[in-house]
Amino acid sequence: MSLKLEKLINTAIYLLNKNGISKFSMRAIAREMNVALTTVYRYIPKRLTLYSLICEHICEGMNKNINEYDLIQNPKKYLLNLCKGLRSELLKIRNSAAIFYETIPCTPKYMELKPNIMKALYALGVNEMDSFPLTCIIFNYTIFSAWDEEFFRLVSKTSKQDASILFYKNHLREMDYDKVFTYGLELIIASLENGKNEVA
Repeated sequence: MSLKLEKLINTAIYLLNKNGISKFSMRAIAREMNVALTTVYRYIPKRLTLYSLICEHICEGMNKNINEYDLIQNPKKYLLNLCKGLRSELLKIRNSAAIFYETIPCTPKYMELKPNIMKALYALGVNEMDSFPLTCIIFNYTIFSAWDEEFFRLVSKTSKQDASILFYKNHLREMDYDKVFTYGLELIIASLENGKNEVA
């Protein structure tokens, strides 16, 4: 990856964190970098390409904490670390869970994600027919956990006082999101280890 492209991606991430996806545009990136809009489009021809690159950035970040040796030796640990790593990286970039879910990038690290989850499931004894739907459940569970946490944190900061907002503020403000996520993921994995495949 060229330094210019890397700077464009980092600027895009900075703007997402600052303004969210509603005010996010190629023009805003050009303005922030003080370059012509044509310069941005020379490196990133369309918004979906940029979203794919952000997804790849997330996957590269999460892979730093994953030990490939665990994939065969300790598939449960591998699966837990993969999902925790993905969720952690998603939470670093505002609205990235939405981008990740709604984009189908063909970047190398992203394309490894689901097959690696499937390999871990094989190692846990899940049969081939069940492995793909269960992979989708685990993958989506991880993404939506990050998406929900971002929403709950946003709600907890708002000054609005309607009934639904007050519910979230009163019941979810003190929630340990990491603990809840891990507990849910362990329940899913436990059902697979027991050979029940109940979540399917």
